[in-house]
Amino acid sequence: MPESVRVWAVELGPSADPKEREGRLSMADDALRFEPAKEGQASLTLPFARFTKVRRLRGSPVLMAVCRLGEREVRIAFYFVQPPPLTAFTEERTDTRVSLPTLRNPRRKARRDNVGYLGLMNREKKDALRAWERAVREAVAAARGA
Repeated sequence: MPESVRVWAVELGPSADPKEREGRLSMADDALRFEPAKEGQASLTLPFARFTKVRRLRGSPVLMAVCRLGEREVRIAFYFVQPPPLTAFTEERTDTRVSLPTLRNPRRKARRDNVGYLGLMNREKKDALRAWERAVREAVAAARGA
């Protein structure tokens, strides 16, 4: 069982808030647990028996977990490094002036910079991510009785 690690959790989906939450990821006997660093934020417990998918996103320091909690499917990305800003892709532009950087597509540049950053950080965290993916998969298989 891997030791607890500092991560940033981002819930994915159409109704999810794309803001990251810093905290600690740990494994218990029956669940994956995320304890946020900030006071007042809710912790998250994902029972291994309810997992539908867990995988490491290749080329990035991200562990993706998909779990059914009641009738809802929860998709969470656990970044093992602080994620790049996602606001460049979600905010509407209010600037009406047309400038040269606008013509060069700043969203494309932000996306390219983010991919480069995640690829670089992946080299540092790859072994830890593999260990976490293997441990969670084994725990899910054990919880299902396989």
